Amino acid sequence: STLIPLLTSRWEFKKEGLKEDNVWRENLAPCFKDFAKNVQDIWDYGITEMLNNAIDHSEGSTVTIFLEATAFDSTVSIIDDGEGIFHRIQRLLGLYDPREAILELAKGKLTTDPQHHSGQGIFFTSRMFDKFSILSRNLSFIHERGTEDWLNDNIDEEPGTTVILTLENDCIRTTKS
Repeated sequence: STLIPLLTSRWEFKKEGLKEDNVWRENLAPCFKDFAKNVQDIWDYGITEMLNNAIDHSEGSTVTIFLEATAFDSTVSIIDDGEGIFHRIQRLLGLYDPREAILELAKGKLTTDPQHHSGQGIFFTSRMFDKFSILSRNLSFIHERGTEDWLNDNIDEEPGTTVILTLENDCIRTTKS
């Protein structure tokens, strides 16, 4: 059974000059204001990290964010129109196959811009949320709490990169834990 959304929102931004902390503070934080502080902190971290990746690395021109909240959990999707995270990493690091990029990302500490990024944002974000997915072109990486990571080859080729974050509204974890 599917829960009825209590809140749905959509924002579209031009990437040029976009600041992830402003997007969080002005657009998304108000949607989470009634949640416990630990839940707000996880959303703050995950959204700003993933939005920063789209801004700094996607080479696209727009970023779209969708929010859907039910009585049980909330999901945020961050979508850019760039070349796609796995193929970009493959190209920049000279990897044989874009699937290798997923393996490296899943381990943490992979970055194509070591001067400005630790490479840990995706790793930590994927562990904070109940479900974390990256869909890019014909590949998807899915991490669900308490299960093995999944790598899927998709039949349809989607442009850009979509990151999907899902968290239970009454989650008791903290960003530190």
